[in-house]
Amino acid sequence: MRTIAHTTTLIAALVCTAGIAGTAVADWTSDPSVNTALAAGGNDQGQNITRPMADGSLWMSFFDNSAGSGYKPTMQRFTKCGVPVFPGLGVVMANRTNTATFTYDMKVGPDGAAYCVFDNSGIYVQKVNPDGTLGFGPNGLAMPTMTTLLGARMAVAADGTLVVACGGSGSSGTVFFQRVNANGTLAGAWTVVEASRAQLVSDV
Repeated sequence: MRTIAHTTTLIAALVCTAGIAGTAVADWTSDPSVNTALAAGGNDQGQNITRPMADGSLWMSFFDNSAGSGYKPTMQRFTKCGVPVFPGLGVVMANRTNTATFTYDMKVGPDGAAYCVFDNSGIYVQKVNPDGTLGFGPNGLAMPTMTTLLGARMAVAADGTLVVACGGSGSSGTVFFQRVNANGTLAGAWTVVEASRAQLVSDV
């Protein structure tokens, strides 16, 4: 068993080291004093969320302020060898100009695409396909009942539909929910309101 494990590790290391002719080769460092840089541009990059895949690859979302014109929600994908898939720091998901960042969320769907929900004068959802193309337009899909809210979270169902939840600033004790179909169209919306410690649910 030790021989098989060693052989498997060696094969994985050779595959990562060999790479593909003409492409950049990287690897995850094992030295804690020289960590692998995943998003190191000018100014500031922060609030990263990572989601590992079964094949050893990795999705990572973060806010990038390298241009100094607001924190842009950005997505990068890394191979199992630590090589970035998209050029530069990654794919910009929306032209966000806010100079502050707030709670947001990122999940990976059953189709292998990454989904991110973030604020941009309202709450938006963006889909980034494995090839880096944007599935929900250049700035994402707006959540119509969450125009004054911050701090959204999201779940992805097994059929590829999304459920976005948001309360936070401006919600007055109400949590807003929005379902999004796998094709990027809006489905049902509803709210949960706390009233005397009981939960009242209504459609919106």
